[in-house]
Amino acid sequence: MKFFAFLSVLAAIVTPAFACEGDCITDVTAAWVGNYTRIVQLVLETANYQLSQRIGHGRYDYGGVGFYEPFLAEFISDAPAVFQKDIFPGYFHGKCQRKGVNPPGCPNPDCPVVCGTPGSMVHFYTKLTQISYNSALTLLNSYADPNSKPYKEVLKLADGRQARSSLVSRIIRSTFSAVDDTRPSSKRSQTEVADVTKSIPGLLETACYGFEGMDEKHRPKYCSWEKRMKEFILTFP
Repeated sequence: MKFFAFLSVLAAIVTPAFACEGDCITDVTAAWVGNYTRIVQLVLETANYQLSQRIGHGRYDYGGVGFYEPFLAEFISDAPAVFQKDIFPGYFHGKCQRKGVNPPGCPNPDCPVVCGTPGSMVHFYTKLTQISYNSALTLLNSYADPNSKPYKEVLKLADGRQARSSLVSRIIRSTFSAVDDTRPSSKRSQTEVADVTKSIPGLLETACYGFEGMDEKHRPKYCSWEKRMKEFILTFP
């Protein structure tokens, strides 16, 4: 009995030293993905409006991500794995112990050692916000590549919309004139999609850092959610 009692005490001492695991990793990742999904949606709504104005009026003008639905769908699909890998174990991992002893504040609530516990995430919260921002930026940059699947899908949507717009223009022009100077829709779509899409990473930066840009600590101050996220993180042991 004494032996089992000793094991119970040992487990109570050792368990808190382990890194954030299981539900902690999954739920913290999900919280960051949820935060950024809304930011990305707002960014894509802005891009959609800009593209709509360039290639003609239609249903895509009235709010929503419109042409950039493929980007949002891809982000929702890809973000959980990318964010999790970048946060755990990309930066926060392992035990906080040094020579078998937990430093003051470790593992919780404010651990000044880079490890995998909630206390470490709270202490290095600025770094955590940078990692999450970079995860979102990396994904948007990958989608903005003209060779990416979502980019090609956006181009198809834009080309189809421009083709319909051009058809209406030709009908109107043919009513009043024998001259039809409509530009090829695919060429115009390619140009407009390229111009707007390459601005999307910059729109994310503005949304998260503001028009003044990064501060001395490179904190995405509008994409921090600090109070709420710290409280949430510390709900895990």
